[in-house]
Amino acid sequence: LRAAKSRTKTDDPEKEKLKAKAKEIQSQEAERIRHEEANKTALEAIGNIKKRKLGDIDSKVTPSVSLRSRAKRVHARDLIFLMEQEKYLKHSNILFKGYCS
Repeated sequence: LRAAKSRTKTDDPEKEKLKAKAKEIQSQEAERIRHEEANKTALEAIGNIKKRKLGDIDSKVTPSVSLRSRAKRVHARDLIFLMEQEKYLKHSNILFKGYCS
């Protein structure tokens, strides 16, 4: 029975060749992806990488450096003006508090 099982596994050498080729292609692809990610990480570490686009970030790979948005300074009167123009903020308590301060 053991001999019969071992013969059925090695009966099709073409199938074995295809499996070996598929494994080789998978390992090459995994190595290529690992190499690209290592390059990106190295560029981020030295600061020579352009800002990534939102669609460029892969779902399975998280960036090692968090991308921060830049702080924008505004005056209170500008903020009050914008709140007066907004439909939902026109009658809000925060706008009233802005007038009082």
